[in-house]
Amino acid sequence: MPITVAGARRTVEAVNPRSDAETQVRAHTLDYLHTADSAALDRTLPEHVTASAVILNTEHTHTLLVFHRKANFWVQPGGHLDEADDTVQQAALREAEEETGLRGLTVARDQPLDIERQLLGSGFTACRWHLDLAFLVLANRHNPLTVNAESKAVQWWPLDELPEGLAPGLRDRLRHASTVVPTVFTQ
Repeated sequence: MPITVAGARRTVEAVNPRSDAETQVRAHTLDYLHTADSAALDRTLPEHVTASAVILNTEHTHTLLVFHRKANFWVQPGGHLDEADDTVQQAALREAEEETGLRGLTVARDQPLDIERQLLGSGFTACRWHLDLAFLVLANRHNPLTVNAESKAVQWWPLDELPEGLAPGLRDRLRHASTVVPTVFTQ
């Protein structure tokens, strides 16, 4: 059964905002789900709900990032919700598997890590804003990776040696992940 607006609302309501800005994004997303209804879950409108996976290795020392072809920066895997997804969390896991080739991913907790409203760049055509729900996911760093058509590269990065050219807000997202799952994050 595809993700419902009610299911998406419950997922957004489960976000524990860390700042006034995140509280506002959470409220905006709940209002948007109310007014746009199911169109907020697909690519019909320029603004829609998306799901992503902040992936850490099982030792909590590295993060897996993709170099996004359209956005031209390093970011966590993620993307649009599909009709085959039963939950937003399932969409995040599916996107992570599609974009990295990893299997056997483990969600660190059912509650989303955070929510962001992301303005997209000129490389995107129909999409203008993503209301992105991120989930904290653990994976074995030694499993093989694959690059799909959406990315130029997929790579594990030490949390204390992140690459240049990160997506806006990603460094903060990774810091937050380190408070949920203790890591060696020092930047």
